[in-house]
Order: sequence, then C-alpha cells, then structure tokens
Amino acid sequence: MLCSTGTLIIMGQKCGRLCDYPFCPSLSWFGIHHPPYRHLQRNYSGGHPDTYVCQTSTNSECAKYPFLCDSEVGKWIVSTKFMLILRGPPGSGKSYLAEQIKRRYPAAHICYEDTHTYSLSNRLYTDDHDVVLRACEAEVRDCANQSISPIVINGNNIRSYECRLYTEIARSFDYSVIIVTPKTPWRFDARSLAANSRHRISAEVIGSMISHFEPTIYPLYYGWFFTSAAACNECPSRDGLHLSKEMEQIIQQYYAFYLSMLEVPYVRQRLTSMCYLDPNIDRDHLAKFWLSAVSPSFGEPSGSITHVSRPHCTAFFSNFGRATGAIEYTNRSAVREGLLGLVQSICLEGLFITKRTVGLKVKLSGDEQMNLWGGLDDEPVDGYAPDEPRPKGSRAHITLALAPGISPVETGFDALRIADSELLSRPDVTHVELTEGIIREILVSTSSEESIFYYQFNTPQSVPLLYSAFY
Repeated sequence: MLCSTGTLIIMGQKCGRLCDYPFCPSLSWFGIHHPPYRHLQRNYSGGHPDTYVCQTSTNSECAKYPFLCDSEVGKWIVSTKFMLILRGPPGSGKSYLAEQIKRRYPAAHICYEDTHTYSLSNRLYTDDHDVVLRACEAEVRDCANQSISPIVINGNNIRSYECRLYTEIARSFDYSVIIVTPKTPWRFDARSLAANSRHRISAEVIGSMISHFEPTIYPLYYGWFFTSAAACNECPSRDGLHLSKEMEQIIQQYYAFYLSMLEVPYVRQRLTSMCYLDPNIDRDHLAKFWLSAVSPSFGEPSGSITHVSRPHCTAFFSNFGRATGAIEYTNRSAVREGLLGLVQSICLEGLFITKRTVGLKVKLSGDEQMNLWGGLDDEPVDGYAPDEPRPKGSRAHITLALAPGISPVETGFDALRIADSELLSRPDVTHVELTEGIIREILVSTSSEESIFYYQFNTPQSVPLLYSAFY
C-alpha cells in the first residue's frame, strides 16, 4: 500500500527506498526485486559460512542466556516446540551463539541463511536474496512439520518483516519463539564487524545494515503461556509424564471443575436464565454452550471459533507495537530479559463462569511477575470506573471458553467485574460448598440481575508457565 508521499507501507511500517537496501528480504510480492549485493569480495577462504568465534574473555558473556543456562527453560525447549531467531549484522556473533545452542541442545537444527547464499561446490555467492529466503523458509517449514526443537535461524534478519517470515511458520505450527541479538560489545560497530566478517563485507555495507536495523520486533501480545505441543524429541519428566501431557491434564482438571459447577441445580438454573436457554437443559448440553477457545481443548473442540490459541495469561497487548504504551512496556529490562527464556510459577485462584466467558482468575505476586504486568487494570467496565485504582493485576486471567459471538477480551472485563465486587465489599448472593472450594454467586451490579459464578479454590494452584510473546 502506498501512502500520500509514495512511501510503501508494509505491516504498518514505512519502508521507503527498500530497493536501495542491499540486504532486504523477499519483496517480490510487492513488485520490489532485490538488487545485486554491493562491495562483497568473493574470495571466501573456506570453512563454514559466516562462522564466528567469540574472542578472549567475552566468551562467557556472549553465552549468558537463560535458554542456555536455565535448566527449567532447557526442559521446556527439549520437550516442547521452540524456534530461536538470531539476528544482527555479519560478524556480531550469531554463528558463535548458534554453536553454543547446538552444544547445549544436540537435537537442534540450525538453519544458516548463508548455507543457501554460498555454494560449497562452486564457491560462489548468489545475488538473488529472494531465492535464499525461499530456500531457508522451506528448510524451516520442513523442520517445523517434523516438530523438531529447537529450530535455530541464523540470519541477519535486519528488518521486522524478515523475522515475520519465520514467526508466521512458528504461529502455524504452534512454536514458542525467542528472538536474540548477540550481546557482543561490537555488534553495532561497522568497522569491527567488517574486520571480523568472514565474507569480507565492507564497513559501508554493514553500516547500511546497521542504520536499517530495527531493535524491536513487536508481537501481538506478551504473556504467560502453557506449553506448546510435544516436540519430536520430547522426554518424560521424573514422574514419567511428558510436559505437554501434564498441561493437557491440567486443562482437563479445570474442565472437571467446570462440570462440577454446572452439576449444581441452582447454578444451572441461573445460567440458563441469563443465557436465555431451555430451563430443562441438562448439564452436558449446557456445557457445550460455551465453546473452547484454547488448544488443548477445554472440553470438546470447537468448530465455530476459528482462532483457537494456546492457554495463556496476557501481560500486555502490543498490537505489533501500535498499542499505547507498547514502546515503554517493551523497553522494560524485565521484559527484555524475560523474552530470552523465563518460566514462572503462576497462581490460579479460581474458575469463573459468566453468560459471556469461562476463565481462570490469576493472582500475580512478587516483583518478578509484577514487573512483567502491563494490563489495563483501571479500564471502565459497564460505564463504571472505581474512585481508587484497582490493585495491580486485577485483570489477570486465562480465557478457556466463550459464548457464541463473544471476543476473548471480554474475559478480562469479567475478571474486573469480580475485582470491583470485592473492592465495593458487595455481599455474595449465595455460597455453594464443593470438594475443592466454594462457588460464590457474585452480583455484577445492584441494577442488574446478572451474576458471575466464581469457584474459588480452597488452595490456589500453581502452574509453571512460560513468559513469552505471540508474534
């Protein structure tokens, strides 16, 4: 799309003079074709393309990443599906980092973009970057189709839309994504990079790449995620269960709690009345009114909800960097560090059912979790905004199921309705005791007959979740 000035707009980004950029990605879809590489000496001396060894005392610093050092994160990477996208100018340390990942995870598949650029048989570079990217994309897609983990992409990936080529594959195959730029001190020093480049790329060309480098790849949202599906090399945990199977069992457990709530005649009668359903409907048919919004499925899989997601608690909705506060949130040190691999124990206080949604109430605690929270706790609900700010994290929740035509964002508003009732010390309409806790009927407002049924657990349950981003 062209704006009034004639600048091309791609995925919300202004991309003027892309044809002048020597390392642009495949843009033939938009009628833009890659020009020949410039200032590239073709006297490669041999060895693996773009091999780079981190020097002297900085070796340990270059490899200090949670995905290399944290045992819990390592278990997730081996057991479930992960994609690591390395990005940065030539000579910045990507290949060294790829080697460390391969050493830590022998089953890793490293996709070197330079493998498709440089032909070992005739020692020639291809000037057609479109061909290179298509070949690399096909290699990554083939690995994802086999559920290999981790998949590591070692390429320049200077602009955000270059990374999108791979994040789209990750989304299609339900991979968790970690995007990494090496920590080497010279990673943006053109002269040092040119001196270290095994391809003899000039400082001028590298400087051009640095000037086009986008420091942040903004996701749709950040949050705490359940595991993805199992990787092909998944290993059982100490109790003999696979990590992905453990998460499936957790979802099944909450579905059993959901059915136990609907088993109570009073709860069933009130919900059928609020949802305008047959008052004689039985539990199993009533349970199908709310459609699973997650995978693994909450009950029967839904054919009506097209965008089913992995269960997660949204920490901040970025909208690819367009949301208010996206830059400030992303620049938090806790966020930047967390995106490199972080598993936290998240507290689930209870399960709630409204005429719109079925969700889990999340209780965040400690600075480590609060520093990652960016939810809109003080948004008005039903025209009401409290005089005092709501407690931080009031909106934290996990969506499990939705009534027909309802957006997942409504689950957060239902969580705020529970918080407002507690802030106003509004008495519960009734209590029903069950084995694992108490069902509370919470009146949404004094002027409405709508209620929320909240199964508050006697003992809040902790679940290990991955802090990550959905790109």
